[in-house]
Amino acid sequence: FVKTIGSKEYSTSGPAMHFSGIKEPTKWTTSSVGAGFIDLSTYSAGSEQLTALARYQTFVAAFAERLIQIWYVDPDPALNRQTQILENTGTSCPRSVTAFGDTDIFYLDQSGLRSLRARDSSNAAATTDIGLPVDETIVAKLGTLTDNERQQVTGLISPQDGRFWLIMK
Repeated sequence: FVKTIGSKEYSTSGPAMHFSGIKEPTKWTTSSVGAGFIDLSTYSAGSEQLTALARYQTFVAAFAERLIQIWYVDPDPALNRQTQILENTGTSCPRSVTAFGDTDIFYLDQSGLRSLRARDSSNAAATTDIGLPVDETIVAKLGTLTDNERQQVTGLISPQDGRFWLIMK
């Protein structure tokens, strides 16, 4: 999984969140200014296989199947720090992770469609069950998909009306 966030490219590989050099998307070695990686499994169990990354306000949300870590990332990797862990939520469908406006990230959790958003004025992340009317149908369909088919589940925002679409086999 690869995502452009700010002036860097970010990618996942097992438990590692890799980041490229500043304004150097093809430079991933630590000899490039700003490049490096963080092994997120050393910060929380459940992060052994990262599935997706997304910009969350001024942070990066790193998704695993049953965990989301929120990270402050800085051009200087020495200043990167974990700010929050959300357990018992996440995704096995990396392409379902979809930004909606500036403050919401929609994603497909094993229990249905969820949103990562600020809980209150503290900006602490919280999840909300935005899929309640369709969760039963979505979970039933998700249960029939192979691992490869889960990789193809896609979320998008319709350009015509701004509505969220979840595309599954």
